[in-house]
Amino acid sequence: MLKFNYLQKRISSSFPLCFLSSSTSRQTNYLDCLIDHFFTNPISDIKTLFQSHSFIITTGHSSNIFIAAKLISLYSSFNKPNFSTQVFNAIDIKDTFLWNSIIKSHFSNGDYPNALEIFSKMHFSQILPNPFTIPMVVAACAELSSFKYGQSIHCVALELGFLTGNAAVGSSFVYMYSKCNDMRDAFKMFDEMTVRDVVSWTALVIGYVQNDEWENGLDCIRKMHESSGYGENPNFRTIEGGLQACGNLGSLLSGRCLHGYAVKTGNGSSRLVQSSLLSMYAKCGNSEEAHVSFCEMEDKDLISWTTIIGVYARNECIGESLDLFWGMLVSEVDPDGIIISCILSGFGNSTRVNEGKAFHGMIIRRDFKLDQMVRNSLMSMYCKFGCLDLAEKLFDRLCEWDTESWNHMISGYSRLGLETKCLELFREMQHLRVEADVDSLVLVLSSCSQLVAMHLGRSVHCFVIKNGKGDNISISNSLVGMYGKCRNLTIARKLFCRVEKDIVTWNTLISAYTHNGHSSEALALFDQMVSADIKPNSVTLKIFLSACSHLAALEHGKRVHTYIKEMGLECDLSLVTALIDMYVKCGQLQLSREIFDMMPERDVISWNVMISGYGIHGDAKAAVELFQQMEELGVRPNGLSFLAVVSACAHAGLVKEGKYLFYRMKDYSIIPTLKHYACMVDLLGRAGNLREAEDLVQSMPIAPDGGVWGALLGSCKIHNNVEMGERVAKRAIESDPENDGYYIMMTNMYSSMGMWEKAEKMRGEMKKRGVRKRAGWSAIGTTHVLKSSVEHHLKFITTTGHSWKYGYFRSLERKSERLDAKILKNKARVDLQVEVFSNLKHREPFPRGICPCSGKMVQKFGEEEFPEVSRFPGMAQIIDKMGFASLTVWNMKTWKAMTVLPLGEDPPAITSLCFNYNGKILAASATDGMIHMFSILMSAGLQITGWPAHDSAMSSILFGPDETSIFSLGSDGKIFEWSLQNQGQVLWSRDSSRL
Repeated sequence: MLKFNYLQKRISSSFPLCFLSSSTSRQTNYLDCLIDHFFTNPISDIKTLFQSHSFIITTGHSSNIFIAAKLISLYSSFNKPNFSTQVFNAIDIKDTFLWNSIIKSHFSNGDYPNALEIFSKMHFSQILPNPFTIPMVVAACAELSSFKYGQSIHCVALELGFLTGNAAVGSSFVYMYSKCNDMRDAFKMFDEMTVRDVVSWTALVIGYVQNDEWENGLDCIRKMHESSGYGENPNFRTIEGGLQACGNLGSLLSGRCLHGYAVKTGNGSSRLVQSSLLSMYAKCGNSEEAHVSFCEMEDKDLISWTTIIGVYARNECIGESLDLFWGMLVSEVDPDGIIISCILSGFGNSTRVNEGKAFHGMIIRRDFKLDQMVRNSLMSMYCKFGCLDLAEKLFDRLCEWDTESWNHMISGYSRLGLETKCLELFREMQHLRVEADVDSLVLVLSSCSQLVAMHLGRSVHCFVIKNGKGDNISISNSLVGMYGKCRNLTIARKLFCRVEKDIVTWNTLISAYTHNGHSSEALALFDQMVSADIKPNSVTLKIFLSACSHLAALEHGKRVHTYIKEMGLECDLSLVTALIDMYVKCGQLQLSREIFDMMPERDVISWNVMISGYGIHGDAKAAVELFQQMEELGVRPNGLSFLAVVSACAHAGLVKEGKYLFYRMKDYSIIPTLKHYACMVDLLGRAGNLREAEDLVQSMPIAPDGGVWGALLGSCKIHNNVEMGERVAKRAIESDPENDGYYIMMTNMYSSMGMWEKAEKMRGEMKKRGVRKRAGWSAIGTTHVLKSSVEHHLKFITTTGHSWKYGYFRSLERKSERLDAKILKNKARVDLQVEVFSNLKHREPFPRGICPCSGKMVQKFGEEEFPEVSRFPGMAQIIDKMGFASLTVWNMKTWKAMTVLPLGEDPPAITSLCFNYNGKILAASATDGMIHMFSILMSAGLQITGWPAHDSAMSSILFGPDETSIFSLGSDGKIFEWSLQNQGQVLWSRDSSRL
């Protein structure tokens, strides 16, 4: 008021006293002109406003409510809400209009607390608000996230009836609830509105977008457009919200539709829409359309330049980013730290080391501002280049370290596999009391996972809980992944059940189960996720397909293939590649090739998977042809490409082709790895060139590992070269003393040569070193797994409740043979296909058509493909059922039929086959409930005995430990132990269906 009094004296002194004492009529007319001028003409500066205000006070018009409201509005426009308040307080009698003016003055200047305080005074002064008051006060509540206050105003609006037929009031509440993250009440408010306008629709759309419910936001725009007669068409603000949702979802198609709608309705020229279009295309990774949108912008500000440079940098188009950067400098737009950081990030992603260093020099020469963001980006770039020495120098020279600086260094060490260094740096952070953020903890937990250091991971877990970060979903996901990588699935599952879940959480646990060989649990968890209405993304589907490949779960894989088609995900290159891999490993080579041929684009990984598929199925010729086709189309092969094709040649015995391809790696500047050398050793060794294989190992530029020695040892076993085998086995065991395969190969080689004492000695050495024979497995269909070691039998006995049989099943560990088979039921008799796949790697010299990695049998003898194949590697025989009329025994070395075992004119279906230990007697269970015994040494292969065993069809059969008894399992769940000396005598029985 002192300032007003001073201005009043100055203006009063400028008026002549003669004028003030003149006639009343002349004075009144002049004052009216001045007041009219005050209301109708804009005031350009604050000084003029002060003069006008002083004149109003001098002439006694300061108590006029309309003049006071005008003054309040003018002071508000000059960002002087405090002067507005003084004007307001000078009025004795205030009406609703004046209260609205002072509330608007504070609200428009961002003084939301005072706006609410004034509204409270209005309420206590018994002055009722009107429909113009409520939207401003509710918007102030929204900006302050004052949910409770907003709810109380909602009650006031309901009592006064302002929500009936007033779209502005209703829209303000939709906006308030959405700003307070309560979209349920926001939609309820919107749904209850009797009248809606474009503002109410836009408030709901933007609310959904700001609360990360992007799909609901797009759906709201669709409904708004469809109800054009009921509501209004989207305006530029609605389109802006929709484009933001499309960008966050990566929905390029929906974004293009909105773009077309904006152009059609004339909103495409809006600066806000143009900026949103650029941002949307950038987030969708479409640099071409983003550039078109950028060029159409008339006014290109710093944000626009940052967006377009950033999208090219993220897409590793660093050349285009630099061109735009120079263009920005020509346009006299000064770059800030964000733009420079984008370009540095682009250099890091492109691994263009020299140009990145040159750009660093340019930053220094041009004296660009090196703020903390730029320094961190420089460290990140050098870490990505692998230049940790330069990154460390920058890190050490920092005057002030922030958490992001530490994170970049930890990430750089992790990228180069220096996980121990990551943990040391994290410890140093704690000593210096640098607060670890979410990114720090995620990186450290990743390092613990890579080191399989669960004790360190638990320590980090305790640190997370102690610092109250356990509720963060990213950290929870990392913890689940860490325990999964450390093979502690129990804790991983418990943690999964306790934390808040998103799609990454589900993916992490499913991946953990798959990574640890629990593919059945992974498939079950996927079903649980779908039941919980969690929509799988492409990462989920890739993990699921990997589990299907592991289990040979073809039907599950086919269902995922259908889902991929329905969701339009066939353009996802990595997902389709995973689909091809699944079909390959499930034996559907032709179908996988069809999908491969239909791919619109292929990368080197796709080619590698298909080449490897042909190798797995023993078609080395097709693998080599596909490799050549890849080269002809200009796709540069990598190390895995050569590994796949050389491996295919090794399995098929194509020595000349394999050697040629191996030495062609030099043409592509690819240095052979240990796996490449192992394949070459395997190729030469299988062909009998053992001396050449050993010379290759001795001449390797890198030290051979267990895999290389193991390949040579396998070849020695194939060709019964005991002398070299002993020499190689010693080196192999020194390289990998925990690998049971070396001991088993030597034992089998000694046994095949009749060196029983050496075989027993090797078994003793294996036992002395504490090396256990790992369980082989075979997956049948999608629900059953057969194990060939004691683990399966112990589980079986525990299930049937006879733990006293432990000694018998323990002895099976020494006597059980590895089962590897592919069984195809004859479709003419049974409309069912069951496939059995194994993890066992065979060591016999297989003929073409049998892959030693997968155990799949695809060979055709003559013109007929056998409907059932069973192979027992330890006995060098293959039992093959032709039709269901006979059994043929094949010699695995000559692939000639040794004998035929007739089953009669109307034979039953055989459900299980089992040799005794010396391989002289074959037992078969059948659907007629009979046990059939055959002698494979008799020329006619006649049935030597048989007796009825079950009232129902039999499921499986197994010889006892001393071969004086035989066990049988019926489809009704009954288990019997039969005496072989007194056929038909039951020694023991149990009904497993009751357990």
